[in-house]
Amino acid sequence: MKYYRLIHVKFLLVLSLILAAGAAMAADKSDDGGHSKTIPGAPWASFNDPVLNELIHRAIDEDFSIQVALSRIEQAEAQVELARASLLPKVYGEGSYALNGIGPSSSSGSSAELMEALLGALAAQNIQIDVPEGTSSAPDYSQSFTAKLVAQYNIDITGRYVKAREAAQKDLSASIEDVHAQAVAITSLVVQAYYDVVTAKLRVKLVETQIANYEKLLKLILAQFNVGSSNALEVLQQRAQLEAKKAQLPLVNIIVESGKVQLASLVGDTVESLPEIDATLPFVTSPLEVPDTTVLTRHLQENLPQLKAQQIRITALKDREVSARRALLPTLGVFGNVGYQWIRMDGGDSSDGDVWGLGATLTVPIYMGGANHASLKQARAATLGAQYSYENAQRQSVSAVLLAKEREDAQRAYVQALEIQTQVTEQTVTEATKRYVAGLSTYLNVLSANDALQLNELNLLQAKRDLLNARISLLEALGGAWTRELVADQTE
Repeated sequence: MKYYRLIHVKFLLVLSLILAAGAAMAADKSDDGGHSKTIPGAPWASFNDPVLNELIHRAIDEDFSIQVALSRIEQAEAQVELARASLLPKVYGEGSYALNGIGPSSSSGSSAELMEALLGALAAQNIQIDVPEGTSSAPDYSQSFTAKLVAQYNIDITGRYVKAREAAQKDLSASIEDVHAQAVAITSLVVQAYYDVVTAKLRVKLVETQIANYEKLLKLILAQFNVGSSNALEVLQQRAQLEAKKAQLPLVNIIVESGKVQLASLVGDTVESLPEIDATLPFVTSPLEVPDTTVLTRHLQENLPQLKAQQIRITALKDREVSARRALLPTLGVFGNVGYQWIRMDGGDSSDGDVWGLGATLTVPIYMGGANHASLKQARAATLGAQYSYENAQRQSVSAVLLAKEREDAQRAYVQALEIQTQVTEQTVTEATKRYVAGLSTYLNVLSANDALQLNELNLLQAKRDLLNARISLLEALGGAWTRELVADQTE
């Protein structure tokens, strides 16, 4: 019995060393790449609008696409854990029961030999069975029960599983970049919808101002009519202009309400819950400097989330390619077990005892049906395809920035020209009105000048909105640190 206990102590010591070695290897290589579960969002702070920033926060918190992206991070974390499990020992319990029958032999005297062989096999397992003296024939059957604790550890001598785990970690990093990219997209949508509402409210104010101006002009024409300097046709024409302008007011109010509905949908709330939105449109005065193509490309590689995600996934695919190549090499494993075994012969004799075992396996892949080579081929093709896709995305990203920059510059020049045109038209209206009152000009000149002014005012408002839209598109195309300034509380 002391001998068995000594063996058990030795086995448990070896088993502990196996488990400790496996855990140490996994721990040494379990760095998560410095990534935490905090997923940044993106406030659009460059316009210094606290209401807009609040709506962006709400949209990021409520956006389902961001929630989907966050769930993919959890999936990627699980994949990291699965890959790490390949570097850890496996410990499990095992139990079995068997009923073994022994038939008669066709050779003379073989029953005794069979009995002797069976007893010898049991003795090799440290199990002794007392056979009654004079027994010369083998039993008809035997029963056995075994319960074991088994430990296995595959030693990653080629680094195959390490590379697989590193690839999983990089996929996790890429999933985090996907959340950043989605935050950029939802932020852009909220900003556009917000300033659509602002522009619509400014258009309402502009129509109201034009109505007030038409009412003043109508009073002027009526005064001229009362002194005989105007006629009924001119009065009716001005009334028609006034009513036509009043008819526009419900239409532009509908645009405001429609914009609010769109904005409320983005932030996941009702129109009534939206904060008060001021009718103030930020004017993009100074141009945004864009570096040369070489510096711009490097900037986009470092600051555009979707490009960073593609870069990381390429390195992950390269790691998987290395792992697939190393699958062609031999693998080494060690194992051990300790347990209990009970055996009973049909004559009623039984015996039990402790059993244990230690061993190692060296597996050399010779022919696996081509599976390993096919996996390597697939990994190479996936890496090459991802590299081509990345190069194409990089070119498109540079083009998007340059086109947005050209659009902004052209729109700014257009706004400046419209501002001058509007100023001249305002002076024309003033001069035409003076000449009409003095009897030096007709009502048609006043009407024509007012129509031109209203058209220029609407065009100028839309041009300023388009200039702001061009700046938003440019900022979105450039990416940058602004996408990471907001800590997403939903990941805590």
